Amino acid sequence: LPSGKQSQSDLSMTSSLAAIIEWSYGIAAVLYGGYALRLAASRRRRDIRDWTLFAAIGLAAVWALAVLAYALLDEPAWLLASGAPDTLRTGAWFAFLLALVDRSGKSSADAGAREHWLMFIAVGIVAWGLVAQVLLVSANFTFGHPARIAAYDTLAAGVFMLILVEQIFRNTAEASRWAIMPLCVGLAGTAMFDIYLFSDALLFNRLDLDIWSARGFVHALALPLIALSVARHRGSA
Repeated sequence: LPSGKQSQSDLSMTSSLAAIIEWSYGIAAVLYGGYALRLAASRRRRDIRDWTLFAAIGLAAVWALAVLAYALLDEPAWLLASGAPDTLRTGAWFAFLLALVDRSGKSSADAGAREHWLMFIAVGIVAWGLVAQVLLVSANFTFGHPARIAAYDTLAAGVFMLILVEQIFRNTAEASRWAIMPLCVGLAGTAMFDIYLFSDALLFNRLDLDIWSARGFVHALALPLIALSVARHRGSA
């Protein structure tokens, strides 16, 4: 979401920018929606990793659809509506990655304590993001500009995503890293893009809509890598 002191009038789009957003988030919505349907149609036995992966993919489709509606209708209410699924999508990725950390990490007291701290941080970031969305919708400026609070949360989520990806890759056996590598590259790429986008927004006190318009494309590009890791894992299972 736009950060700093941008008003709704600042969100008015030129026709060219609207077209870029439509393609960017439209492609993301189609790809994530299609892959979510494929996961739902799978008859394999599901565990916590399968459910959290499905939640992350499905919520990504909902998020992209909401932003697409904003671009098509030029109605900022849809942009506000995209905030909650975006935050929950990030939370679902955290849950999925934490499940992978639990499977890949060594069984020890130190590893258990590390996983508890990671879970605590993940819950805190998601809760922070949801509170920021409530403040945005209610236009509550008690704790500062709510869009800026949301931007800080997205920045923190990107950094934490990189930490989780590093933990998974480092704790996975070398023989199994070929399966997890595409997932790590895809999620790390989206996290680094979000860190760049929202650190720039916080630094200059406004969101660069030209960069933000490409966010859908970036997340769409990550999906084939995620799907490749899923296919490799299931093929080796």
